[in-house]
Amino acid sequence: MKIAGKPLRIAVALLACLALAGLSALALSAQEGSRPLNPSFVDKADSPSGLKWIAGNRGSPYMHPGMSCITCHNASGGEAPSYLSAGTVYTKLNEADNILGVEGAVVQITDAKGQIFKMTTNKAGNFFLRAGGASLALPINALVSFKGAERKMLGAKQSGNCMLCHTASGVGGAPGRIIVP
Repeated sequence: MKIAGKPLRIAVALLACLALAGLSALALSAQEGSRPLNPSFVDKADSPSGLKWIAGNRGSPYMHPGMSCITCHNASGGEAPSYLSAGTVYTKLNEADNILGVEGAVVQITDAKGQIFKMTTNKAGNFFLRAGGASLALPINALVSFKGAERKMLGAKQSGNCMLCHTASGVGGAPGRIIVP
């Protein structure tokens, strides 16, 4: 795999140096989410995005929008990447699992140490912050920005596993899905 024409190991080394210097968070969603979305992985859906994920557990940054990424990845026995924060952004509070969300929204998390992590949603609406090289001091605050508007999450939370609460019906005080402003 190459990023901007350079081998992946050079890009990883550069990101590691930046993280050590305190200049960058390792929010890799924009790079990983730039891979083409395989058309055989989606089907038509009656939803704002018009698409749903049908490829099961095939490893992809677009897989299972709306589902709890961290819960599933932690149960994979090390086969899947580990995340500090992950989720999906939608236009509707009650969107069903596996429906593709909004591309291009920015999810910003500020942790207890004041570190700011920005993740841009990919073609499925998914965002994620990889665990390698970064740390997230709890509690965290979050906001979503899209097309110049912002929506802030109410109150600090003790987890970056966003989809545990942001289900189609909402759990633990969440109104439903994470939605764009």
